[in-house]
Parts: sequence; structure tokens; C-alpha cells
Amino acid sequence: MPAEPGTGPSLAALTAAGHRVLVPRIDAGTLAWASWEVGGRLAPGPFGILEPTGPVDPRGLAGVDVVLLPALAVDTAGHRLGQGGGYYDRALAHVPTLADGGPQRVAVVFADEVLDALPHEPHDATVDAVLTESGLVPLP
Repeated sequence: MPAEPGTGPSLAALTAAGHRVLVPRIDAGTLAWASWEVGGRLAPGPFGILEPTGPVDPRGLAGVDVVLLPALAVDTAGHRLGQGGGYYDRALAHVPTLADGGPQRVAVVFADEVLDALPHEPHDATVDAVLTESGLVPLP
């Protein structure tokens, strides 16, 4: 989204380093994951956000090491405030947490969007760290 930190340079660097990079796209009201490549074809999705047009990876998030999550804000306990659609909460509901052998969940926000506390619900997916323009901050 226009008010969120851009991830293009990070995705390009990860791809150049040989990492498999997946980005979300909305398919039938849920997030699906497709490979991202520098210069790959993108098209506006349902919310006007550019999404990959290539095939969806049938493995989804299985086997990924890190999931970068957009957020409007995140608190120091790892609660993430999203846009309100619940797409990421539903996508992560069946993905093990880091403590259970799953990927590290990292919210990507600007430093002034890291707050002391946020309202949250039991179904809200939490994050393990925050990535800001100042760097990566692990959360307890």
C-alpha cells in the first residue's frame, strides 16, 4: 500500500542471493503464494495492489523460513494491526509458530508505527520481530 514501507529492493536482494521468494495474491478471497522474480509480470489485484500473475506455489508457506507481514502498526508484544480484512491472520492460522518450528514472522513497518500496546483478538496472528528503517528488532 502507498503508506507502507516498500519491499521491492529487499525482494530483489533475496532473489539475487538465491532465495525462493513468494509473495501473496488474492485468489477466491484468500491469500495464495506465487513466486516473485525481478522483472516478473505483475498485475493489479482486487485492492489495486500489484500481484504476481504466475502460477501459485502448491506448497504455500510450507518450508519457508521467514514471512514478512505488512502492518499499520505493531506493539512490543508482537500484536499486529492490519488493514482489517484478516487475510494474513487466516493465512497463518495453520502455519506453525516459530516456537513450534515454523517460520519467523516479521512485521514491516516504519519505526514510529511500533507502539507499546495495541488492541487484539485471540485469532490475530502475532509476530516475532519488527523490521523498520532502523533495522530488525526481535520481540520477546
